[in-house]
Amino acid sequence: MGKLLTLIFPVVLIVMGIQFSRDYFGDTTKDQRNKLEQLIANGESTTATLSSEYKTKKIKIAKVPIKMHEFDYSFNVGTKEYQGKKTYTAQLPASSAVNVKYLADDPSVNAIAPAEALASLEETSGTPSLLIGLGMILVGGFLGYRRLKA
Repeated sequence: MGKLLTLIFPVVLIVMGIQFSRDYFGDTTKDQRNKLEQLIANGESTTATLSSEYKTKKIKIAKVPIKMHEFDYSFNVGTKEYQGKKTYTAQLPASSAVNVKYLADDPSVNAIAPAEALASLEETSGTPSLLIGLGMILVGGFLGYRRLKA
C-alpha cells in the first residue's frame, strides 16, 4: 500500500503535465484560432444587444486583482436569433449595442472584436505552457521510475 501511495504524486504530475501540454497542442485552440481568422477575413457585421445581466469574476494575476465581466449577447440574422458571450476586463461597456462579426454560412460562429480575441488566444497558448507541461511530465516520469525501481 505504501508503494502505491508513493506513485500517486508522480502520476498526478504526469497528468497535470499532459493537461498543460494539451493547452499548447490542443485541437480546441487551433479550431478557435481558425474560426477567429475566418471572422476577421470574411465576417459579416451586425449589431448585437448585450444582456443587462452579467457575471463578475475576480481573479488575481501576480497578486494584482482583476475584475472580469462576462456578458451574453444576441443578434438576428434573417429571422433567426444567435447568441454568444463576451468578457470585458477593463470596464463595463458604455452601451448595450455592440458590433458583432459572424460567418454568413454559419452565424453560430461569431465574436465581438475577433482580432482582440485572437491576440488574447495567442497570448495564453504560448511556449511557457508547453515548457511547464513537458517539465512536469519529465519530473513525474523520473520520480515514478525511481520509486518503482526502489
